[in-house]
Parts: sequence; C-alpha cells; structure tokens
Amino acid sequence: MTLPILRLHSLPFLCALVLCLPLFASPAFAEDAAPVATPEATFEYKLTITGAPDDDIKELLESSSRLEQLIDTPPTSMAALQRRADEDVEGFNKVLRAEGYYGNKITVDVDNSQKPIAVVYTIVPGALFRITRFDVKYDGIGKLPTPPKPSEIGIKIGEPARSQLILNARRQILADLANTGFPDAKVADQDIVVDFATTGMEAVLTIDMGPRLMMGQLSFEGLETVEENYLRRLAEWDPGVLYDSAKIDTIRRRYMRTGLFTSVRLKPRKTATNGEVVPVTLIFVERASRSVGVGASVSTSDGFGTQSYWEHRNFFGEGEKVRVDLVVAEIRRGLRLAYTKPNYRKIDQNFNANIDLSHENTDAYNEDSISTFVGLDRRWRKRWVLGIGASLEYATIEDDGDT
Repeated sequence: MTLPILRLHSLPFLCALVLCLPLFASPAFAEDAAPVATPEATFEYKLTITGAPDDDIKELLESSSRLEQLIDTPPTSMAALQRRADEDVEGFNKVLRAEGYYGNKITVDVDNSQKPIAVVYTIVPGALFRITRFDVKYDGIGKLPTPPKPSEIGIKIGEPARSQLILNARRQILADLANTGFPDAKVADQDIVVDFATTGMEAVLTIDMGPRLMMGQLSFEGLETVEENYLRRLAEWDPGVLYDSAKIDTIRRRYMRTGLFTSVRLKPRKTATNGEVVPVTLIFVERASRSVGVGASVSTSDGFGTQSYWEHRNFFGEGEKVRVDLVVAEIRRGLRLAYTKPNYRKIDQNFNANIDLSHENTDAYNEDSISTFVGLDRRWRKRWVLGIGASLEYATIEDDGDT
C-alpha cells in the first residue's frame, strides 16, 4: 500500500504557511502572550525646612516651594526630584533676599533611604541688612518740585531692607507726581548697593519727570442715552489746572457708582510737550437701562400669588429710576410706583418718592389703602446714608358692613 506524500516544492508556499500559523493559535494562548503594563514608579517625599528667621518667612518659603506645590504629584525619578529641590534653593534665595537677608546660605539634603524620601533644607539666613540711605533724584526740564524725603514715601532709615518697601516707595513717588502735573513720570534708573561689610543698603532712584501738563476740557465718547450735561455736573471739572490723575480716577468711580455704565476708561493721550494743556477724554459703555421680572409664590396667609415689576434706570437721561411693582394674590392686590432722582441738587444726595395702592379682601374685613412718601437721603462718610422724609397714609376698612 502506498501512502500519499505531500511535498512542498515552493518556498513561497512554506513562508505563507508559517505566516498563517498565528491565525490558528488559541485565544487563551494569545492572551497569555500579551505584555502586561506595569505602573510607573513614583518617588514620594516629605519636605522639611529648618533655620528660617521667623514663622512668617517660613510660610513664604513653603508657599514658594515647588516641592510643596507638587507634593501630591511625586516625580518618577530621583533626577526629577533633585531638579525640584535645586529649583527651590534658587527660589528660597530670592525670598530671603527680598526680606533683607542678602548673605543667606541654603543647603538641601535628599535622603532616599527613608520612605517617604526625606528632603531637608537647612537655612543659615545671615545678618539682616538695613536701609542706610534712600535718595530720590528728579531729571527733567524747567522748574521741578523738590524730591520727597524718605519718611514722606514710607521709608525709615535703619529698617530692614525689604524689596517691597522699595517697590511701594516707587509707586508712591510716581502716583504723587501724576497727581501734581507729571502723569508721564517714570523710573529712569534704580541704583541699589548692598554692603556686606556693614550689612547696609543704599538706594538712589532717578525719576524721568516727563512734561509738566495742564488739564484742558473734559470730553465724552460713547454716550447714547445719558445726558452729557448731567455728567458734567457730576464731574465738577476745572480746566486749566495741573494734571491730576487722582481727580480723574475719582470722577471715573463717581460715574461707575451711578449704575449707568459697564465701563468708564480714560482715552490715551497723544504725546505732549512741557507746559501743554491737554484734553481729557473718557470713553463710556452704557448698561441696559430697562428690566422686567415676573415671579409666583404660595403662602398660608395670601394663598397663591404673582409678582411682577418693570424698571427704567435712566428715565429722563440723568439716571432717574422709575419702578412699578404689581402684586396679585388671592386675598391681596398691590401696586407700587417708585421714583428716585440721583444727585439731586448736590452730589450723593437723592430725592425719593413713592406711592402704594393696596386692596385686601379677607373673611373678616375688606381694606383699601393708599400711602405716599417723599424724602431725601445723602451719603455720609462713605459707609453711612442719612435720610429725612414725610409719609401720608389713608385707609378704609369694612367690617361686617360697617366702615
């Protein structure tokens, strides 16, 4: 008996057969062969700072620390952890110098034999440097004002040389100049010398004064429904005086307090020369002046009811507020008309008037009433409002057929 023999005479056929073998592999075998993902290792750590001059500075160091900020996201390698630690050394040095410790020394020890890894910063703050000199020089043309003394800009000779004191003094110098005719003044040079032998700091600020300017006419852009004359009365503007940024800011805040605008900003000025009178232009974006509202309620005293209102916040173009409220319930009806005239005769003084009509119908009685109020209120010392007024009320009540 002759058995059939399969002969493979073709190399391509053999290659195709080998490539097809995985198709016949069992699912279980394929699953066993798949690689299993392993979680990436992380290096958790604990941060300790020792040697800070006081608790306040220690809090500043902790809040500036990258290790502290990212403690819930530990790095995936020791090299990454070391980079974070080195970044903190630079950051801590800046914090200490800003607080007047210019001769500080900072070391960091990373101990990976502990779990979590111990990261310990040792700080030697050194001497606290103090301000020994603070001068201000004005650079400009024409007659210049006298530069301020250190005490006039919040600097005390001998106090710790904190950088925030220098920044505050710079801001105050520029603000004072902007309020006295020099709105373009800027710091041209800041020369600060720290003497490690005496632990003292000397600072000299040179101010480029820019041109001395006068304020011209006040003009407005962007007005649509608000009357310009009303805004001029609120401004109490005096053209021809020294440029005063504080006065302009006060006027802007006064306009915003009316509730008529979403923004009031100062239009940038063109380049001016010394002694020039420059116009001041404010750009307005008005708010929507009308609004309506509707609501419903249920109570044991009045039953089911509805409330609605209509309000106009610029009725005659000078911020006059007119509001109508209507209440309709099962046993009560009410209508209220209210009017407010802001800045009446004086800034921050308002005229108020309202009238209320009411009808109430219960099992025990029927009541119809009308009441009115007229009065004035005035802002006093920013946080207080004083008011005076008079009211009148008339009502009729019917009970068991009697009036």
